[in-house]
Parts: sequence; structure tokens; C-alpha cells
Amino acid sequence: MGRPAPLAEQRLQAGYSQVTSGFLRTLKVPLKKGRFLDEHDTNAGPWAIIVNEAFVRKFFPGEDPIGKQVRLRLDPYPTEEDRTRQIVGVVGDVKQYGLGREAPPLIYASFLQQPDVYPGGAIVAHLWQDLAIRVGPMTHASDLARPIKQIVTELDPDQPVTALTTMQHVLDRSMGDARLYMQLLSIFAGVALFLAGIGIYGVMSYFVTQHTHDIGIRMALGAHPTDIFRLVAKLGFKLISIGIVAGILVAAGVARLISALLFGVKSTDPLTYLLVACVLAGIACVACYIPARRATKVDPMVALRYE
Repeated sequence: MGRPAPLAEQRLQAGYSQVTSGFLRTLKVPLKKGRFLDEHDTNAGPWAIIVNEAFVRKFFPGEDPIGKQVRLRLDPYPTEEDRTRQIVGVVGDVKQYGLGREAPPLIYASFLQQPDVYPGGAIVAHLWQDLAIRVGPMTHASDLARPIKQIVTELDPDQPVTALTTMQHVLDRSMGDARLYMQLLSIFAGVALFLAGIGIYGVMSYFVTQHTHDIGIRMALGAHPTDIFRLVAKLGFKLISIGIVAGILVAAGVARLISALLFGVKSTDPLTYLLVACVLAGIACVACYIPARRATKVDPMVALRYE
């Protein structure tokens, strides 16, 4: 309220759910500002709604939404309510359409505050009801199916109970494809790490073999094994540095291709790049250590005769 009514094609759109006072607490949706809906939000008082942070960012950027009045229009029927609803709270975002998608703007209204009559086919949207139950950590979901059905039957014998599931199952179903892609990428990443380690070891071994004669001369002239180790390790460090820099540049270029598979991590997250670089550097150091150590054991007389 306080703003001119938008044209039909310019109306703001948001998701809408009618919930009981304990629904958001049961799902542990965090309260960011204001209050939750409670048992006092009935038709006898002002109609109240709670919105999520995505709603505030889109429709009230830089404003305090608490106390704002909103008139709802139920599309596509279309039915516009004859009463306004007041925003009394802001809750955290819920990615109810999948972890890979942004949380949409959502409105939560009290189940006890509904129009007496739903014109047209609007009543259809209010016939579907979901029951959320929080159980203890040691309670198995299958043990609750019969008690839940019995309670519902006692309240309304004609009310069927269908689609019993757990939030873990919902989460697993939402992440099904992403988990498969993650497993495949993990396998490829493991193979890549193995090949990288073998490659660095092969390069360093080849370097030691090709420079066996030079190493023998150095040691014959009084070079300490530590100097030989440092010589080989210096080349390994150079290869590691070039590889890490090149890898970061390539990773930053292709990160957008896998951004849809990242949840809670940005494609340019510096901590992730740092951890991966440290892991790769550690593997490369291990691959360099064996040839470098072997170089320090070269017998000068054998090395001088080596061709």
C-alpha cells in the first residue's frame, strides 16, 4: 500500500503458502526480523503475513518491510482479496525448487486467516495440505506412518494420507543428478591427480637420468648431497609453480561451466582455490622427493662413466 496499483502485465509475483503458527519453527526456518505467525492471527484481527529475504530484496530494497501493507491477487483465476495483509516478519530463504536454483520471493500467510468464499476455481489451490512433523534423532520415519494415518483418520475419516516422505529423502531427490555429477567429477579428479603425480615423477626421473653425468662431476668436485637435492628440488618447485598458476587461470575460465553444481560455494571462492593448490602442491612435492633423493645417492665414479 502507498504505491500506485501496477498494470496487469507489471504486477509483482511471489510464491504463496498458508501455514499454521508452528510450521516455520518445525522446519527451522530462521526468523530474521519481526515475529512468527501465532495462534492470535485469526480472522478477528488484522491479516498478517511473513515474507522471506528474497521478497524483501526484490520488492523492498533498502527499506524496512515490517508494517507494510500488501494486497494479494491469486493468479491465474484471477481473484483479488478484499483485505490487505500486513508484513509482521521476515524469515530466511528456502530453496524449495532445488539447491541449484535461487530462492524465489515467498509469502507465508496464516492458515486461520482465509476468505470465507473463494471465487471461481481459486478453492482448488487451498485443498492441498502438507503436514510437517519433527521427530527425534533416534526415531525412524517408517515407525510414524501408521500413527499419523490413525490420527488423521480420527479427525476426518474421509481424509486420505498420501506421499509420506522424509526431508532427507526430499533432499536426496533434489540432489540426485548433482550427486551423480559430483561422483563422476570426483573420479575424474582422482584420476587427474594420479596422472599429475605420475607425470611429475616421470619428468623428475628423466631429469635425474639425463643429468647423471653432471651430477657425478659436481659430487666429484665436492658438492654436498644437500646441494644436489636442492638442484633437483629447484626444478620441481619451478614446475609446481608454473602448473599451479596455469591451473588457476584455466579453472577460473571454466568455473562457470560447473557453477550449477556448486551449493554454498562461489565459482571464484578463494579458499577453495587455495586448498586445491595446497593439495596439488603436496602431491607434486611427494612426486619430486623420490627422484631428488635418488640423485643424492649417485656414486660419483659410476656417474662419471655414465653415458
